[in-house]
Amino acid sequence: AGAVAAAARAAGAEIRTAAEVTRLRVARGRVAGVALAGGEEVAARAVVSCIDPKTTLAQLLDAEHLGPSLRFAIGNVRARGAVAIVHFALDALPQLKGAPEDPRHLGGRIQVAAALDDLERAYDDAKYGRLPRRPYLELNLPSLADPSLAPAGKHVLTAWVQYPPYGLRHGSWEEHREALGDAVLATLEEVAPGIGRRLLARRVLTPLDLERRYGLHQGCLYHVEPALDQLLYLRPLPHFARHRGPVPGLYLGGAGTHGGLGASGLQGRNAARAVLDDG
Repeated sequence: AGAVAAAARAAGAEIRTAAEVTRLRVARGRVAGVALAGGEEVAARAVVSCIDPKTTLAQLLDAEHLGPSLRFAIGNVRARGAVAIVHFALDALPQLKGAPEDPRHLGGRIQVAAALDDLERAYDDAKYGRLPRRPYLELNLPSLADPSLAPAGKHVLTAWVQYPPYGLRHGSWEEHREALGDAVLATLEEVAPGIGRRLLARRVLTPLDLERRYGLHQGCLYHVEPALDQLLYLRPLPHFARHRGPVPGLYLGGAGTHGGLGASGLQGRNAARAVLDDG
């Protein structure tokens, strides 16, 4: 993130944080800028939104600029979160069963799932609003690539947890947050025995936390569910396959648009090319 920010500043960009956008300003039939939570208005001839498209189009843009059919279509875009994130602070590297004691074997993404049946059961839990009893995990140790993330000899382990539902059938996430953390730790113990003894601290981010902290609709990390009818030019809707929004000057460039999933940067590149093409 720091390298990307430095490159942007070197190209003349100004980066502002803690500046919540509450509304897209439209004047004379095209986007004119954004309004911030503190009342400030920032003028712009083009706005590229890389947050999720449901928030951009259904919350930040006034409904009069969409019309009833497009509002209905946007409302039916599926964006249900089923991922949580748990950060662990460790006093030493974990030792995986059967793996050599060599940090290089921990440098990539590690998937923890015994069999396809385990994935199906984990997703069944999500469908019925339950905590995953044995969650599917994707692990990485970012402190191996960037030692500044932890004190000398210590490490950070991040677990992407699937599939905790956004809405629980019984109770709330405030009640069950630590139970999810316990389930993740128990699953880790199966593949990295003794990891609990190396644990210094942990932080559990539920789908609800991801919505509140990062503005992701229902905590959906992919902005729009990656289903067959919401991929390629259908992402998020055929109307926006070329990254241009419903109002001239508005462009969509986040993970919920055409260009793939995750943080490839391709979606933003496509949106930037659309801005340049439009002059």
